[in-house]
Amino acid sequence: MVRDAAVLTRIGQDGHEYRVAYVVPDDGITPERVRRAVHALGAVDLDPLPLLVSTVTAIPRDRIGEPDEEALRGLPVPESVDPRPVPAPGPVSGRLHLGDLVDLPKPWSTGPLPGLADATTETLTGPSSRCGGEPLDILDDDPETLVDALLAVAESMPDKGIRVIQDGVTTFLPYPDLLEQARRTLTGLRVAGLRTGAPVILHTPTLSEHIVALWACVLGGLRPVAVAQSPSYDARTAVLDKLEYAWRDLAEPFVLSGGATVAGLRDYAAGQGLSGLRVIDLAECVADESAEIHRPEPGDVAMLQLSSGSTGRSKVIQLTHRGLIRYAQGARVASHMRTGDVFVNWLPLDHVAGVVMFHIGPVVLGCDNVHVPTADVLADPLLWLDLLHDFAAQHSWSPNFGFGLVADALARVGSRPRRDWDLRGVRTLINAGEQCTLPVISRFVDAVGRYGVKDHTVLLAWGMAETCTVATYQHFGPDAVQHVRQAEPGHPLALLDEPAAGATTFLSMGRPVPGAEFRIAGPDGTTELPELHIGRLQARSERVTPGYLDNPAANAEAFPDGEWFDTGDLAFVAAGAVTITGRAKEIIIINGVHYHCHEIEDVVGALDGVAPSFVAAFAVPAPDGIERLAVTFVPQAELSGAVIGGIRRRLAERFGLASVLLVAVDRDHFDKTTSGKIQRTAMRDRLLRGEFDRWLRSVELAESGPHTMPDCLYRPQWNPCAFRSSRSVGGVLLVTDRPDLGRALPGAIVRDWRDTLTDDLPDRIVLVPGHPETDEAALAACSNDVLALTSALADRGWIGELVTVSQGQYVIDGTEPGYYPAALTEAIGEVFALEHPGVRAWHLDLPGRENDPELLADALTWSHRESVVAWRDVPMVRGLSAVAPRPGSNAPQPGSAWLVTGGSGGVGRMVLAGLGLRLLVVGRGPARDLDELGADVRYAQVDVADSAALEAAVAEAERAWGTTLAGVIHLAGHYELAPLADTSVTRWRELTRAKVEGSLAVARVLRARPGSRLIAFSSLLAWFPVVGSSAYVAANRFLEALCEHLDLPVHCLAWGLWRGVGINSAHDNEAHNRGRLLTFSPAEGRALLTAAMHQPPGTLLLGVNPAEPRARRMLPARALEGVSAPGRDVFGVPLAVGRAPVTVAEPMVEPDRVGVG
Repeated sequence: MVRDAAVLTRIGQDGHEYRVAYVVPDDGITPERVRRAVHALGAVDLDPLPLLVSTVTAIPRDRIGEPDEEALRGLPVPESVDPRPVPAPGPVSGRLHLGDLVDLPKPWSTGPLPGLADATTETLTGPSSRCGGEPLDILDDDPETLVDALLAVAESMPDKGIRVIQDGVTTFLPYPDLLEQARRTLTGLRVAGLRTGAPVILHTPTLSEHIVALWACVLGGLRPVAVAQSPSYDARTAVLDKLEYAWRDLAEPFVLSGGATVAGLRDYAAGQGLSGLRVIDLAECVADESAEIHRPEPGDVAMLQLSSGSTGRSKVIQLTHRGLIRYAQGARVASHMRTGDVFVNWLPLDHVAGVVMFHIGPVVLGCDNVHVPTADVLADPLLWLDLLHDFAAQHSWSPNFGFGLVADALARVGSRPRRDWDLRGVRTLINAGEQCTLPVISRFVDAVGRYGVKDHTVLLAWGMAETCTVATYQHFGPDAVQHVRQAEPGHPLALLDEPAAGATTFLSMGRPVPGAEFRIAGPDGTTELPELHIGRLQARSERVTPGYLDNPAANAEAFPDGEWFDTGDLAFVAAGAVTITGRAKEIIIINGVHYHCHEIEDVVGALDGVAPSFVAAFAVPAPDGIERLAVTFVPQAELSGAVIGGIRRRLAERFGLASVLLVAVDRDHFDKTTSGKIQRTAMRDRLLRGEFDRWLRSVELAESGPHTMPDCLYRPQWNPCAFRSSRSVGGVLLVTDRPDLGRALPGAIVRDWRDTLTDDLPDRIVLVPGHPETDEAALAACSNDVLALTSALADRGWIGELVTVSQGQYVIDGTEPGYYPAALTEAIGEVFALEHPGVRAWHLDLPGRENDPELLADALTWSHRESVVAWRDVPMVRGLSAVAPRPGSNAPQPGSAWLVTGGSGGVGRMVLAGLGLRLLVVGRGPARDLDELGADVRYAQVDVADSAALEAAVAEAERAWGTTLAGVIHLAGHYELAPLADTSVTRWRELTRAKVEGSLAVARVLRARPGSRLIAFSSLLAWFPVVGSSAYVAANRFLEALCEHLDLPVHCLAWGLWRGVGINSAHDNEAHNRGRLLTFSPAEGRALLTAAMHQPPGTLLLGVNPAEPRARRMLPARALEGVSAPGRDVFGVPLAVGRAPVTVAEPMVEPDRVGVG
């Protein structure tokens, strides 16, 4: 019931004297039960002093092993103020951030940086930034309006048209049929009351319906504007908000829809109180007769477009017939489009590029166009290549992210793609709609080059709805890549031939298309800047919108001098070509979708735990150059994972945004002007300069991010512990090949290991394994002989005390002879006791001196519950000290050469990838997927326990590399649960071979290479064994003992459980673990490894649960009980605050015999 105890006499702050019993309950015994038992003993004691009992995890000891009275007085005695203490809260492992130990890559790239823009224009000189395309080549038969275009293509290209692939069905709509269906639909719209010039919202569930409705509106002089489908109509979504805003801004127009969306939208409108929202079902509009066609003027508005692709009070952009025709005429030259070409589009038709570039443009030019839903390609990016191949397409497009999706998908399938695409006929793949980035395009071109796509096939393009889409083009290739550096503000940018310190890399968007003109303006929006100066990009062309509908303020801002349109982008011009560097307006573009900063800020600021009006949203360039949302906010109270999770969920639900960079700062670090205006640019710049790094880490720590890890690193230590001689040695069976060890045991029966056990066995048996000179003989003595003896004991049903003895197994004072094979004996004895109720086992490590027999005799008089005792000058027991990781230089250097055993296993693949090492991986089976481990990996099919073959493989690798081995990463091991009684000597050797004989072979390789080092993986099961784990425990204890005695730098890492990796991928060890050891994800495991490798050499335990009974006894003492409210005990010591448990019947205590991995 009581594992350890100490009694002190103390005087309280009330002046009274007390006896205080500090008691350590045994495993499975509650503190309350121990207190009752101690008080029962005190009741029969004649000592008149009041008795107080404090239950603790351990008794602190001084340098000679006696109870440390000063430390004990620092432990609280809750019973002194409350006769019914409550359980104290257990220790909680905190978290550490890897960034406090090593330099981590930033979650952003170095550019583009709007901060490069020139803030002044007073002294700028140089060639003008004004640039323009060639004169527009207008052919005699070119249409002047979209109506002319559809009529002409229906007559001249009756075999061309639109193909829609949706829900597994391909629909072909020839242009004559499109014209006829659109005219018949227009008849129904006019019957419904729509008149020329009226705005109409298109909100259709299918692409075919959208295209027919669009042309019905164009032919009737209506002004259509598209809003995408909502993922749901049961509650508000970003799409439905956008639809409502557009509906209100356009004076409550009709909404055209179809299918189930009609009822869904009507029900939603009724639920939201939008009584005036009128939804027309397109299926009901198809009449038998074709309507008369409205013949517009070229300058009339053909369609409307909303300025924002995501949500909010969008500006309504007017696009004219002339502007849309001019787009097609310019694209015909600049992007190599020809009559009869095939266009493939998978982006939504509410996006201006999807509808103008890949539908209206092809109609004007007399081309086929193929459309598929966006979701289909997002789910299977390689479908894009299928479509290009199947329809022998010449043109397609995507925002930058789509090119990345294809590159990533091809990387995943590796050398086994599902088909061999023929893309040699593809003439252009346009990258438009968001920032084009070099890493993404380079990966894409490398991935699809084998299928016929060339660098120049990719067309980098810039445009916006206000310019009727793309207005500049640039073939991808070396000429498109620009490395620029600005010496200081006001000076022109310097164009460099290659990347350099302080330089930023951009991709040029090329020269303007025919009929378009651009310039760079200063901050005032009217002063023209010279070339190679960053400023506001402005455009002038017949394609430019005539203005935003009914929005004089927006028009004044967009046309600062009344002539040039301000695009809101920052750019510079070099040799007549435009390069975009960022956004001047507070709009974020992610995956081609526009988001207003203030809307994101409003949504986040309304959440619990976030201080209102202290939220800033802005874009930062991710490492691949693609824009990523960053949100800086001030928590209302202490930052928690719940607050962060709420922000992430809300951003995902409201805007569909994931992978958001969250930065939680205090109010003093949130930038506002004196008038309260949020300074987003200032905070963005501070973030990119690294000033917010600690705040980023606080967020990652709160949500257990990928660069964080549990604070669970411990080093073993030995603590003095004085034992009292409380029993006689009595009858003892001493099994040893050294009879002199029994000279101080006059009553002992001494037997050699070769002797047969008698039937009459005493209840105390002491096993001292032999000390042969060779490794092979020592291993047999410490395992084979012991296995045979324990098997015989099991057969006899023996119960009693089993003591295993070693001499200098543990390195404590440095004088030990170092007999590490005895670790096998120790493990066998301990697991034997676990598997056989009634057997108590413990291990005694003698110093290996002349007085060992006397020390052994003395130790056999102790009564204690320790599992391991080492005797040096005083008895010592195992303890643990927490490690506060610090930066260090012990990690393997990139490019160094390492031997790896067990590198093909799950843990090996997790820890080796990305280290940048030269690796020689050895294993008994054939090599597999070595490229996952690094760029320079060799493989040798070698048994790690074959010392000669291992040395030969290492020597061969060293010759090939031209360098000496830096060290060994020893991961090899075999895990299998099996009762000791069922494990034969042959099977035992198989199970322990990699960790025992393999470790000896690794040691020989290292000893032959002075200056080399070892990183060895052990298991915490060696410290916290369970039933059935004897071979695994013994093998790992042998490894740890060997590592202690090697005369070279060693990191011996004893691991907890990796979730779903290694031995835990094939065994349900987590279910059996029940909290004994901490579990961690692969990302946490990698972080822990990195942290451990930066610490000084030695043994480290990773994953110790400080609440586990055995572990808590090895840690500094703490109270097991507290009180329900803050306070101090009668001696003035602060009390822990806990909660009263639910009262249940106390179960019988049974030994824990569940196996884990």
